[in-house]
Formats: sequence, structure tokens, C-alpha cells
Amino acid sequence: MWNYQIETLKRYAKIVDGFRCDVAPQVPIEFWKEARKEVAKVNPKTVWLAESTSKDYIQSLRVKGFHVSSDSELYSAFDMTYDYDIDQTWREYVKGNISLRKYVEALNTQSVIYPKNYIKMRGLENHDQPRAHSMFINENDMYNWTAFSEFQKGSTLVYAGQEYGFKNTPSLFDSDKLDWKDTKMDLSALIERMHELSQSDIQVSGSYKVTALENDTVEVTYRYGNIIRIGLFTLKGMSSEVPVALPSDSYTNMLNNSLVQVKDGIIQLDYDPIVIQGKTNE
Repeated sequence: MWNYQIETLKRYAKIVDGFRCDVAPQVPIEFWKEARKEVAKVNPKTVWLAESTSKDYIQSLRVKGFHVSSDSELYSAFDMTYDYDIDQTWREYVKGNISLRKYVEALNTQSVIYPKNYIKMRGLENHDQPRAHSMFINENDMYNWTAFSEFQKGSTLVYAGQEYGFKNTPSLFDSDKLDWKDTKMDLSALIERMHELSQSDIQVSGSYKVTALENDTVEVTYRYGNIIRIGLFTLKGMSSEVPVALPSDSYTNMLNNSLVQVKDGIIQLDYDPIVIQGKTNE
């Protein structure tokens, strides 16, 4: 059966860019390693994405005696995994049950428990989860969460219709086409811009850290040599004064080309996300 499945993957590898493997942890990791080795003979640039699972799901299966791989094990065969390892923590924060600091701690932990080359696929919604706009009714919150999600280290999943703020989750098993004329908002330009930023050296190879600030504001920093790129996002619609590691000066918001003033290491963050870059004063 393994040989048959691998041969099937090799046939598809001639015409596709990669594979998204459903519930990959429940398949023996040895199979995935062998499959990757064989597929590379056909297309060495094949991208491997694992639909990994939450820690609670892993624990429940192992208690029953079933095989299930952790995300760390999956990276021995896959390039990317879902961010379901922190999904429950994220949703608890969104519901107001835990602090931003607790959620950010989970994000930063990913960088030390997974291999150096780990890639998490960041996604606010998918076919198994509610639409992001049904959770973030306020358009400004939706805008900030979209920018924050894409500014994190990793790749980005954009589920069909997410770019237009659709709220209805399509049926998986019945014909339920998206009404592209009934758009709620247009996030496509923001999504495209965040993708462009993610391709730069500082976000690909720079050091990365997420910091929880006051008023449910989050800061994401990338450092590459003496250059620092800072993203600031208000996740619950509150303005605040935010400390940044940049000297007093005018900076360009890389999202909309507006001017941002840093005075005595402080930025006034209102409701729109900010991404600025400069030489660090540390």
C-alpha cells in the first residue's frame, strides 16, 4: 500500500507544486519520510504541508494507543505545519478568557520547540473553522488581525472569500458557491502588501519576537544586522502610546506610506496597523 500511495504522489508531483496532507500526524512518520525522498526524484521542489493537530487531540489519541506525531516530528518530513498547536490558546484570547500575554507566550514558544527552519502556516480561518469576520465583526479589528496574522513568522493561508470579509462558512459537502458580488470589505490590497513584506530578507532570515503591550496591542519585531522592522497591531480596537526601539524621527508606514512620528522612543498608535523600519538604537 505504501508503494502504491508513493507512486500516486510521484505522478501528481509532475504537475503540482506540492501536497497538503490531511491529518498527517496519524500516518506513520516513516511513510512521510519515504514519500518525500521518492517524490524528490520527480520534483525536488515539491512543497509539503501537514495538517497538524492540537496538543489535546494528540494526547487523546496516544492515551488510546494510536500513533500520532507531534509537530516537531512532522518537520522531519514536512516543510510547513498548521498552527493548530496554538489554536486553542488563540481562541481563548479572542473570547477574552486569557490575557494577550498568555497568547504571545505561546507564539514565542514555537521558536524554541521546533527546528530552526520551521514554518507555521498562519490562518485566521479555513474550511473547518468559522469565518474570521464572523468573530471580528468590527472591520478595523478584522484589518488588524489580518495584518498581524500575515506579519508573523511563517506562511499565510487565505481561505476563499476571506479577502472580502465573507461571514458565511461554505458547506463542505453541498454546492454552496461564494457570491463574489456580495463583498463585505476588501482586504486584498492589504493581503498582497503583507505578502510582499514577507519576502524580504529581514522577515525571511532575521530574528523574530512577539511582545504583548498595554491595551491589547501587540508588537512584532524582526532584526537583521542593525536593521529593525517593527509591526504594531491593536487587536481589540484601543489606541495607546507604544514604546519602540528606534530613535526619534519620521518613519514611513510600509502599509500605506503615511508618516509615523517616533518621539523619545514612543509612537502614538490609533486604530490602523503600523509597520516601520529603521536602524536600531540598541
